[in-house]
Amino acid sequence: MSANIAAVIDLNEAVDPEDCGFDFDQFNLNNEVSNMESQMKDDRFVLNGLALRGQMTVIYAKPNAGKTLLVIWLLSRATRSGEIDGSTVYYINADDHHKGLIEKIKIANEAGFKMLAPGHLDFKTPLLEVILKDKIRKDTCGGVVVILDTVKKFTDLMNKSTSSGFFEVLRGFVSKGGTVILLAHVNKRRDEDKKVIFGGTSDLVDDADCAYTLDEISFDPQTLTKTVQFDNFKARGNVELKAAFSYSGDTVKNSYKDLMLSVKKLSEDDCFEADRVKAAQALTIANMEAIEAIKDILKSGTMIQSDIVEAAKDMGVSKRKILKALKDHDANNKSLPAESRYWKSTTTANKNSKEYTLQSCWEKLGD
Repeated sequence: MSANIAAVIDLNEAVDPEDCGFDFDQFNLNNEVSNMESQMKDDRFVLNGLALRGQMTVIYAKPNAGKTLLVIWLLSRATRSGEIDGSTVYYINADDHHKGLIEKIKIANEAGFKMLAPGHLDFKTPLLEVILKDKIRKDTCGGVVVILDTVKKFTDLMNKSTSSGFFEVLRGFVSKGGTVILLAHVNKRRDEDKKVIFGGTSDLVDDADCAYTLDEISFDPQTLTKTVQFDNFKARGNVELKAAFSYSGDTVKNSYKDLMLSVKKLSEDDCFEADRVKAAQALTIANMEAIEAIKDILKSGTMIQSDIVEAAKDMGVSKRKILKALKDHDANNKSLPAESRYWKSTTTANKNSKEYTLQSCWEKLGD
């Protein structure tokens, strides 16, 4: 809709077509396709493999999962390489303390992109919509990248009526060639498969082109290294469906820049292994009651399956749970990492049953 038409009517009110004289042909885009193509940029990633220019991408994660660290790391690589023009990238940091903001501004200066923060230089969160609407009206959205960290500081994700208008503005900005990357939080609870669940209403996901969850896969207490993985659950374009990264979780000894230097993107094989570890962790949690009971029972030595079931019954653990755990965490189950296999089964001499023996840590290392 042109600025002249927009000035004639209030888009929030019903319009009587007999009074306004509008017709579908006024809005026909067929003759505008050349102009639209000239505005459309070739596919480039703002965040390598994850967020394409000209799209709205949302990333959901728990606090301290590393979403800000990884987004700034990926963004810095894109601007330093020249893949993206940093002078048109605006990272709006609305979720940081003063020291953290200073550290990230220094990184932004080195990488060549721009950082804003509510409460500084008179910038306030309501001004975001004002600026975006102005860019839409002037058609100056092309090539501009806006990153909101986090989106809840700009709209109420739990309130459909409040957030729908905000997302409509973002969608209008993207439709005119802009790029939006939104960082958001997940729910406190997980789903039945122990995966994180995006927070708020579904409007943000519905309006986004791409949506990811970011979750911690493992943490090494000796090296303080975290491994996390992006999982895509909505995609448009050739984006990665999974991407795993590792980085130092030692925030005591390391500066934010040190944490940035520790980031490593993992290979597809690493992603597969990360998925395997994550699935094993979820299975272990689900079977924990039976696992602890079986471990306690097998401390006295090798036992046949029926005796384990009977002993567990006295401990209040059902036969179904025991049999499932015995099968899931057997050393012969090679689908699980060695650390999630707690005992080894062998068939008895008469082949009528199985007997189980606890695995030692040395046996697991050699598995």
